Formats: sequence, structure tokens, C-alpha cells
Amino acid sequence: MVLGSIIGYTIGHFLWLLPDGTFTDFAMYFFNHIPGFTEANYLSAQNLYIKWGYMILLFSTIIPLPYQILSITAGAFAFNIYAFALATLVFQGFRFFLLAWLIVRYGEGVSVMVKKNLRIIVVTTIILLVIVYLLSLIGS
Repeated sequence: MVLGSIIGYTIGHFLWLLPDGTFTDFAMYFFNHIPGFTEANYLSAQNLYIKWGYMILLFSTIIPLPYQILSITAGAFAFNIYAFALATLVFQGFRFFLLAWLIVRYGEGVSVMVKKNLRIIVVTTIILLVIVYLLSLIGS
């Protein structure tokens, strides 16, 4: 789980950045050929990823988006690799232990139910988390 994520991180990092921190030819191709995709936009997105990286990794455990995509983007945005590995271990580990516990507690039908209703579960969870976040902003 963590090893695969580290491999994805490494791919994203070295595909996008050179060891001295400058952009690779691959990255420059995107900057030069995709309208609106500039180095400034990349740096803005990188700052957001660094600021919200833990929340992004946490949400990735509940959304139906392949974790490989997030591990590659974490590398491309030069998110701290040690923090990334720890967050992956904790968040993905929690996800697998929770599913295992649900299966042990309620039987194999839970796995089928989760897969069948994943979209509803994800949307409901995200809406609830956004409401909690907005309420925390109002309260402070």
C-alpha cells in the first residue's frame, strides 16, 4: 500500500521536476502547449496542495478516485514525502481496517452494499464534512 504510493509519488516527482527543482521538458511541454496552464497556475496549485494535502489524502480514502492519481500529483507538487508516506499509511490503513471491521461485524453483505451505494455514500459524506467545516468557520 505505502510502497505503491511511494512509487507513484516518485513517478510524479521525477516526471515533473528535475533534482535542482526546475521543471522537466515534460512539464515545460504542458506549460507551452496547454492554454491557461502556466507555471504560475502550477505554483498556485502546489501551494494549495501543500496547504490542504492532508485533507486531500484523507478525502481520497472515501472518494472513488484511484489513489495512484493522488500519489502522482503529490510527487509532482513536491509534497513532503515523509508526510505523504505517513498520511498514506494512516488514512489508507484506516479505510481498510474500517471495511474489514464492518465485514466481520455485519457480514460480507456490507462489502456488496458499499460497492453498490458508493456514490451516495461519498456524496453524503462530503456534504456532511463541508457542513461541519462551514459551521466551524461560523463558530470561530
